[in-house]
Amino acid sequence: MKRILSFLFAVCISLMVSANTAGGIKASQMHYSQLVGQGSDTVSIIFYCPTSDEYNAFMWGFLFDDNDNTYVSDVLSALVTEAGVELEGLEMGYISKIKWANNVLSFEGASNNPTGYYWMYNVNDKFADAVSTQKIHANDVINFQFTNDFESPLYTYEGLLEKWISVYPVLDPEYHPLPTVGNITYYVGEGENSAALIVYCPNAEGAMATVWGYHFNGEAVVADMLNAISSADKRLVLNGMDYGYISSVAFADDFQSYNTAGEQALQNTYWMYNLNDVYAPKGVSQMPLNDKDVVVLQYAAQASTLAELQGQWLTYMADDPNFRGSDLFATHYNVGEGTAFTTLTINYPSSGKALTWGYKFNDNGEVMVSDMLEDIDTADPRLTISGVSMGFIMDIAYSGTEAKFDNTSYNWMFTVNDREAPYGVNQVPLHDGYAVYFEYTGGAWPYTLKKLAELGESVAYVENPNTGTALNAADAVAPMVYAQGRLAANTTGMLRIFAATGQNVLNANVEAGQMLQLNLPAGIYTAKLNGAAIKFVVR
Repeated sequence: MKRILSFLFAVCISLMVSANTAGGIKASQMHYSQLVGQGSDTVSIIFYCPTSDEYNAFMWGFLFDDNDNTYVSDVLSALVTEAGVELEGLEMGYISKIKWANNVLSFEGASNNPTGYYWMYNVNDKFADAVSTQKIHANDVINFQFTNDFESPLYTYEGLLEKWISVYPVLDPEYHPLPTVGNITYYVGEGENSAALIVYCPNAEGAMATVWGYHFNGEAVVADMLNAISSADKRLVLNGMDYGYISSVAFADDFQSYNTAGEQALQNTYWMYNLNDVYAPKGVSQMPLNDKDVVVLQYAAQASTLAELQGQWLTYMADDPNFRGSDLFATHYNVGEGTAFTTLTINYPSSGKALTWGYKFNDNGEVMVSDMLEDIDTADPRLTISGVSMGFIMDIAYSGTEAKFDNTSYNWMFTVNDREAPYGVNQVPLHDGYAVYFEYTGGAWPYTLKKLAELGESVAYVENPNTGTALNAADAVAPMVYAQGRLAANTTGMLRIFAATGQNVLNANVEAGQMLQLNLPAGIYTAKLNGAAIKFVVR
């Protein structure tokens, strides 16, 4: 009687599981690393062998075209051919042994053992026929389990997760996504191999995913990269490394700041990491790192894939705190005053010249790229930059002896110290030693400063427009000077002032030495007097 009740209970449980998961996750909704087969439809196959690894199940995806003529045996054959899975019993229609291993994990289950374990399997949570006769269809989920319990239903995908058994998407040994990361600005270490670290704390204010690069030779583990980067970049602090996992992270730059040390963890939120878009089944001191690998370290229940981060425009490159881009240039015309120095280079490639100015300011963290653009635009009448106040550049025009271009429209991209700017010009701070580089690219990212410096003949150091010599702008005697709402005329004549739209907003006869109080709304203006012109900004 007890056996009958036990059997009926097992059947009820099986039916309940089937009912609960029939409309559950489908194969096409799962994330895979290694896919075998070919076609437009997907099947998922999962192996759980608790006698070898009670904490991990192993999953592959199988691609095929669903024509009602594909069997479970076809999936298994593809795993043998393409994924290194070893099988016995396939030709007889039932599986007696399954074995697989990579450089981190492995499992092996053989039925010819005294423990009474056998390989059982189901399709979509229902016990299936022999592998050679069981058909599969698009979105099916195949679960193989090495078990000695023939009354209880096999674990479902969801059931594995409920038991804290990780369903590990087996890492594709040919997938190394570093080339898709972008132009990494800051590499640490030396060697022929390269990898990337991406750190992301979603609950930080202004959260972005910061990217570093790592060069190395020979064999390495993830901890080697973490130690090298955090040692070189003091802004990044990683705690817990001695224990093989990350317990907290602190980081601060111009765009975000966070420190999770001592923070009460949110539910199911820890510092988790992926390797090549698959959660890492080992600690950082045990997980091998190979050439072109990408590690995502994220404060979350599960780390994001690279595509998920890039799809939300979250990744940006850490800047190299040791790189002084401005040292690559020897400017002639410097605008502004202060103890800090940076450079502005504007490259309209068809003009054949990359125009370069110097800019002096006080490095207090409050001077933005937009301030430099406005000040240089105001000081140099040959240069017109539109869109600064809106945070992005709509147009740049220049008319001088070095180059002439106008009507350039929107396709201006810019970098700061070779880092692709993650925000608009009014949100990116300037610091001493920075070099700001604009290039008209048509949407692609521009040259690096180092590459531009190698093409030295294309760099044109702009001369002072008022003297034609390499004087600092503060040394030039301009026909007009604007400061804090007042304009001083240094010569006699007819003064005309125009708004950025071209509208003539003021005409006045002025005498040399006359000071005019201007009551103009905020905007960019051009003042002309006796053939000379200056630009100024009313804030």
